[in-house]
Amino acid sequence: MLVSPNILVSPPPRDQAVHPEGPNMPSQTVSAVTRADLPMASALAIGLEVIDSVPSTNAELAARERRARQPHFTSLVTLHQTAGKGRLGRTWSAPPGSSLAVSTVIRPKAIPLDRLGILTLLGGLAAREAVATQLPGSVVTVKWPNDVLIAGRKVCGVLAEVVPQTGAIVLGVGINTAMTQEQLPVPTATSIAIESPDPVPAAELADRVLTEFLAALAGLVARFEAARGDIDRAGLRDQLEAACGTIGAQVSVQQPDGSKFTGRALGIGADGSLLVASGGSADPAAILAGDVTHLRYQ
Repeated sequence: MLVSPNILVSPPPRDQAVHPEGPNMPSQTVSAVTRADLPMASALAIGLEVIDSVPSTNAELAARERRARQPHFTSLVTLHQTAGKGRLGRTWSAPPGSSLAVSTVIRPKAIPLDRLGILTLLGGLAAREAVATQLPGSVVTVKWPNDVLIAGRKVCGVLAEVVPQTGAIVLGVGINTAMTQEQLPVPTATSIAIESPDPVPAAELADRVLTEFLAALAGLVARFEAARGDIDRAGLRDQLEAACGTIGAQVSVQQPDGSKFTGRALGIGADGSLLVASGGSADPAAILAGDVTHLRYQ
């Protein structure tokens, strides 16, 4: 269920058992991967916890938030997510050490409810910056609203969920960092390691990407809050549109009610919607939620 464009309501876990460790303790064992393996990110983010493996960082962090309010920008990180969550109910997993999953608690200040969906776009923009920094010269873009692509191949996905009991947003990203060609889930995916000419150890690469992502996200959210959710006043609309490879593309849109139409994406609305011109209409349709596919050969 959507609470705001591109933000889902985090469902309560099916297993309602209370964790004996207490409300702020990890429910997963911290072992092979620790903060020491991610020194740059750990120095940047005080509220960073690294766990060896977890089904979903979003689900775990949301569950902790339901038990006790987590500080703003608390982040949960793993290099082994076994049941990651995506938009439209999709799930995914990746081999240990091949991808970075991070979820962050955001407590929006002075942002209207109908602008909260923009946080998903900001997550995508921050992830795009983190990936592009590792691959100078590569074409890294955002596919509205929540995918990051390298030369048209998916390297990252973003999912934002609200915890209704507290109003906090849990923003999660999954980035294919060290994944090999053989480990790719689909032919249209890629990873930073595949695209990079210089091999980097998995933990070191994850540390670099995580540091860039958290720094970029913090800055973007701060600007968004300072402008009280106005992306024009924050100078974010131009930045979002410049990074979005969907703008200018011919697209197919499947809306939540199942209806479909095609058109050309023109820009991003003040509420984060995708503006799509279709059927000769004078006014573009504002797409707040749905599945958007690029039509490559139109």
